[in-house]
Amino acid sequence: MNRLTFFDIVKSDKDYLNELTSKDRDECLSELKRIWKNNRNDYEVFCDDGILLENDWDNSRTKIIFLLKETFKDFNIIKGKHGPNGNSKTFWRKMQMWTHITDKIYNGEEITHLEAIKIKEKPNSEVAYVNIKKNVTKSKEVYKTNSLDEDIRKYAISDAILLKKQIDLINPNVIICCGTYKYLKYILPLDENQKNKYNDIWIVDYRHLSNRKSYKSDNEDLIVKLKNIKNCG
Repeated sequence: MNRLTFFDIVKSDKDYLNELTSKDRDECLSELKRIWKNNRNDYEVFCDDGILLENDWDNSRTKIIFLLKETFKDFNIIKGKHGPNGNSKTFWRKMQMWTHITDKIYNGEEITHLEAIKIKEKPNSEVAYVNIKKNVTKSKEVYKTNSLDEDIRKYAISDAILLKKQIDLINPNVIICCGTYKYLKYILPLDENQKNKYNDIWIVDYRHLSNRKSYKSDNEDLIVKLKNIKNCG
């Protein structure tokens, strides 16, 4: 499997990095995807993720990325409006509630579980959804739905510069790591003394959206975690 290095990227497209900072954001993300796909010919299917709906994202008060491991073969095109129903009874509903909770606390406002649960049936459209593994190989066979730690780590390392560029171009206020925080050190230059921040971006080490904890437990734990990040400045 050929792996793209920094110098390969520059050789692949002339002045690649400069071009990706001088264009419109959405053009840059499309160009990044093209470069990524062209240099990963061994990927079975390329995952089309990122900002779900550009206009909704641009109009959102707090820009939030949900960082996940990988997706299923029947869901490789992730951009668009999603929820409340899906493969998991909780996935999209928790995303909607966690988005609302994060937005409130990021902006210094109070929020409770009871308030958050009222909007759980709304579809998700204002966030970005980023998978570490862009090579879509995961199926829904019995006992084979869990991601393999070593596999995800391999993609976090091999695609690190591309993942970092995707995150930088999306330019969020908050990254919620849904069981993916342990891989983030391969992608972003995190400060060991400030593990909850990347530049001014909040980094939230949290659970997967399909975890089995109750809505109440998840929401209240997230509220505490986010308040701690805010209080730490």
